[in-house]
Amino acid sequence: MTATEPQAPSEARADSSRRWMRWLGVAGLGVYLVTAISNIGIVAIDDYFQVMSRVVPAGAYTPEQIVAGTGVYNPLPVLLHLGVVRLGSMLGILHPYNQLRFDQAFLAFISFVTMWYAGTSCFAPGTGLERARHQLIFTGLIGFYFAAPLFLTRPMVEALVAPFLLLGTALACRYWTSNARWALVLATFVFAAGAMLRPQAGIVALTLPMAVVYRRRWADLVVLLLAGAAAFVITGLLDAAVRGGFHESLRRYVSFNLQHSSDFGVSPWYTYLLLLVGAVIIGAGAAAARRRSPA
Repeated sequence: MTATEPQAPSEARADSSRRWMRWLGVAGLGVYLVTAISNIGIVAIDDYFQVMSRVVPAGAYTPEQIVAGTGVYNPLPVLLHLGVVRLGSMLGILHPYNQLRFDQAFLAFISFVTMWYAGTSCFAPGTGLERARHQLIFTGLIGFYFAAPLFLTRPMVEALVAPFLLLGTALACRYWTSNARWALVLATFVFAAGAMLRPQAGIVALTLPMAVVYRRRWADLVVLLLAGAAAFVITGLLDAAVRGGFHESLRRYVSFNLQHSSDFGVSPWYTYLLLLVGAVIIGAGAAAARRRSPA
């Protein structure tokens, strides 16, 4: 189409959706920042006990004290918050409440931008209008669904992990649509970084070998296994540098849950595996039904 030819109606609607998506994204970012600054309330007691009470005011704890006091938890999330709070202190933000506001706003900005980019990248190229509409809907939900701006701006490990999960998913989608090995390798390392913050998040990495095996791309499987081994070694060495042992945080976490998981509930250990199988079956069924439906 040349510059003098008018746009087709579908292309014009796609351009309109993309413009609305950009405006919604900027507005959603504003909602996150306003929420982070105006609301420093506690969602879960772990927010206060494990994070807030250890990082504000900025000079209350040293990194060595934080590492020594985290017990079975990985100290890395708390150290990340401590680094942001100390940055705020260096910039002249001295009141503990304002340091917490700075911490939440700083991480909320990075989190929202990452999730917005990653989420809008997940949709496979179809028609331009369909892709633009899906991106618009996602932007509206991530920015304005009532729970998202609150929970994703709290000093919780779940809020720190969310951008890693969504970015890894976007890279996995890129591999699925293009067979690009670099996307597969990057997704492996992004998921590994998320698992360092919260071990339960590591289960999503199982989707990568499932995708490769489904495609029967055996050379890619070798690449994935090498990338996974490298990610395991690197994250283990990072943990050893912090805690003094190879994957020491993971070892403590697994050991604690094997001994004390029954203290917190009565569900069997395989509950989440069943939920994962159910989610895969539902998703695969929906995808198969869509392929069989007439165009």
